[in-house]
Parts: sequence; structure tokens; C-alpha cells
Amino acid sequence: MSVYYLSARIRATDTQRLDETRRKLAELATVTRKEPACHLFSAFEDSQRSGDFILWECWEGKAGLEAHHAYRHTREYLAQELTEVVEITELTALLRKEL
Repeated sequence: MSVYYLSARIRATDTQRLDETRRKLAELATVTRKEPACHLFSAFEDSQRSGDFILWECWEGKAGLEAHHAYRHTREYLAQELTEVVEITELTALLRKEL
């Protein structure tokens, strides 16, 4: 199976809840990293735009990402509507042995 890379830009939906959003996103990252199909899940906040976040993700194929969306912790995070997707970019590694 091939490795699937992506970068996602997401934005906080409520600037009054930024601390909660940061905490919940960090919790999601911690749990997500334990998923069997997850090779990488890193969350960053844009230092120039408070409340804008970048996710770097690497999965065991697109099926790994689909499995991630089926996990309870992911569904619970999404149900809170703390963030919205601004952009998703699928990536191709320039070096084949990235992981």
C-alpha cells in the first residue's frame, strides 16, 4: 500500500474559544498518532494568524485517512465544530524513502 501525505489548513470557528480549540486539537493529535495507519499527524498554529492551524499528515494509504475519520475520537472532535477546513493539499514526497 502506498503512503498518503497531506497538509490541511483549518481555522478556529470561534476566536473566543481559542484556548479550548488549541487544547482539543492537541488532544486529537496525541490520540491520532496512536492509530495503526498513522505515520505522522502534527498540528501547528500559524504564527502570523492566530486561530489558523496547519496539519501535516501521513497515512498508510487513503484508507488510513478514511479509517481515521471513522474513529470515535475524530468524530467527537469534528462534532464540536471548533475548526473548519480552509484548504487540503495532497502531497507527493520528492524522496521515496521519507518514512
